[in-house]
Amino acid sequence: MNKETARTMMWAALALLLVSAMIGAPEAGVLMAALAACCALAALVYGSKGIRIAAAFILLAALGLSAALYPAANQDVAAYRDRTHPTEGAR
Repeated sequence: MNKETARTMMWAALALLLVSAMIGAPEAGVLMAALAACCALAALVYGSKGIRIAAAFILLAALGLSAALYPAANQDVAAYRDRTHPTEGAR
């Protein structure tokens, strides 16, 4: 992979990480953090030394944010499932 491509992947990962932290919906935040982690992983594997260090920090931050948002996302999905698929006794 080209060094410029690895640098672009690092900047894309950083942008996705920032967007995932600003999104109010926890499911979207987890998805964006996972995409940021994928971009950071590509930059980590193919980048030069400086890009690898930055990508490692972004990867750790993306994994941490994803882990922090996951319980809220899981709770939100469970509430949606309960609203859309009521129990048999409630019908």
